[in-house]
Amino acid sequence: MPPSHLITAPVMKGFSIRNSPFIVKRTAAIVTVPDYIAAVWRDSLGLAVSPLPFEVPGYEVSMLWTAANDQDPGLRWLAESMAQTLA
Repeated sequence: MPPSHLITAPVMKGFSIRNSPFIVKRTAAIVTVPDYIAAVWRDSLGLAVSPLPFEVPGYEVSMLWTAANDQDPGLRWLAESMAQTLA
């Protein structure tokens, strides 16, 4: 649980994560994203990246498709790529 003196309510809601780095770059806002996204934004846009000063709960990423597509090579590739990227 974050310390009680930190603001934990979102200030902006309903915008795409794709816009987040540009909003952060031009304002005093911050955004919380996974490490691999933060690294891309840091390297490509020069944003500062800092670890959170508190623990955050993990999350689960799921992929769903119909049984008829279980053997689809494209879905297998996507599932394996996602598993490697998000591991």
